[in-house]
Amino acid sequence: MNRALAVRALVTCTRLSILSRQPSLAQQPWQCHVIQSTHLMTRPLVVRSFTHTAPTLEASKPMGRSRRDEEITARFITFVDDKGQVLEPRARLDDVLHKFDRSQYFLMEVQPGKVPVCRLFDKKAMFEKQKQKKKAKQANPEAIVKEIVFGWNVSPHDMEHKLGRAKQFLEKGNKVKIEIVTKKGQQRLDKEDKGDVIDRVIEHMNEFKSTKKPAFEKGGNCVLQFERK
Repeated sequence: MNRALAVRALVTCTRLSILSRQPSLAQQPWQCHVIQSTHLMTRPLVVRSFTHTAPTLEASKPMGRSRRDEEITARFITFVDDKGQVLEPRARLDDVLHKFDRSQYFLMEVQPGKVPVCRLFDKKAMFEKQKQKKKAKQANPEAIVKEIVFGWNVSPHDMEHKLGRAKQFLEKGNKVKIEIVTKKGQQRLDKEDKGDVIDRVIEHMNEFKSTKKPAFEKGGNCVLQFERK
């Protein structure tokens, strides 16, 4: 009987001790720890204890753009208006966020630092600018170069198929780089035969503009490049 009372007293004291150190346990994760006393019992006693991990306050910086409004972590900022004029070299962020129409403008961190430079931007103007930029990129994808590769011994059918793909790329506004290569195990052609292959490619692509004259590279490969006229 005394042994059972001693075990119950140990469990009660342990729980009270844990609860006194963790005042808010309603929504905290818990872990189980095993405490074994060789003096009181032969089987282990399982006691629930609760651990709490405080949230880390990391700066919120969405991928692909600078911090805006409440995402800015500094207490003080250099406040610049939408025209680029410095209004306050050192202003409290909370005060600045209450000085402009949040439905029309947003505040963006344009230069990080201890006192970052933050500028107002017109939401509608920014949206229109991004829209025009995206439209221009779609209309003229200059940075996109598609590559077509085949060997000097390519059959007429395979060449027609490969160059057909090249024409599709060109019609979409891309540039096309055509590389004729010497493949391992294939019969090597002399200079005259290679010239015939190049002429056939140029004839197939005559409706497009050649931006690079046929140039032989190391290893006997030849590169041609085309774009829309």
